Amino acid sequence: MYDIIFYHRAEWPDSALAHAKELHPLAKVANDSLSYNEVVTKYSKTIRTKMFWIIPTIQTLNFQFLNIVPSFFNRVFYLQDPNGTNIYLVPNKTELNADSFASAKPLVATKYLKTPVCYDVVFISYNETYADENWKQLKKRVPHANRVNGVKGIFEAHQQAAKSSATNFLWIVDADANVLDSFKFTYEVSLDHFDTVHVWHSQNPVNGLEYGYGGIKLLPKHLLLDQQPTVDVTTGLSHNVKIINEVSNITEFATTPFEAWKGAFRECAKLASKVIDRQSNVETADRLEVWCTKTTDKNALKGALAGRQYGQENASNIEALKKINDFTWLQEMWSLEISQQ
Repeated sequence: MYDIIFYHRAEWPDSALAHAKELHPLAKVANDSLSYNEVVTKYSKTIRTKMFWIIPTIQTLNFQFLNIVPSFFNRVFYLQDPNGTNIYLVPNKTELNADSFASAKPLVATKYLKTPVCYDVVFISYNETYADENWKQLKKRVPHANRVNGVKGIFEAHQQAAKSSATNFLWIVDADANVLDSFKFTYEVSLDHFDTVHVWHSQNPVNGLEYGYGGIKLLPKHLLLDQQPTVDVTTGLSHNVKIINEVSNITEFATTPFEAWKGAFRECAKLASKVIDRQSNVETADRLEVWCTKTTDKNALKGALAGRQYGQENASNIEALKKINDFTWLQEMWSLEISQQ
């Protein structure tokens, strides 16, 4: 995101300036004793970005236009707010004069300022028995949603989702996600968070936990395309992970004995091995304890205990841990569990 200079005229309400500064506390403020060209001369040496905004504080938009990136960086552009006041995007370290503003080029149509960002939504499934119904419900909510089904390997399925997406970020909805009516796919990523993984909380119906397990994710497409397979696909994408403390869905993973066992096994293997980057060890230990002692589904409980053991035994063996993303291997482990009963 580019630096901002707020341009404040004496006749405009100070409350508008206060609101603008509250939203963007690092922005500079110029008053109307300066011309636009004088504003550039005064502040250009303190600007950190190759372009910067001069924004009249009278405008009351939602600042969505701050995500705009122009095709050229050597000219002055402008937008016009509903009051007919110009908002300028100015090149830094470029010689300007009064005519530079008089001949500014329109950046985009004004309607862009009110158009919400709409990221692709991708539903990932692997022939789960309940997937079709969840997909049907999601499609009613989000008609433009796409589905990736039957791709072997969790990481590979995520990459396929990225390849099918036409947007820079994409929402990932797992097959076992019953999306809450209160959740809206309207979150917008700021330009300076281009490499940030966003994870929402999910409600676990078999043990009452609410955290990122099974939650809806908003992932950067370029990281999914460039990444090599990791144990935890989501947190392994980036060092920048933002947890959104809002429950997005109920993770109804325990719909068959195998699915219950598989979901618990995978999660507890990750918790026990502490493979999730930058995790809180205290939080992780508490969650693992709940999985292994308070899980009400008997198959999920067996999966949790088996996953804990597998994670502890292979904590330093990344290749062994990667197997938890292989559905064929998980089926074999489940069959072994059944044969020993």
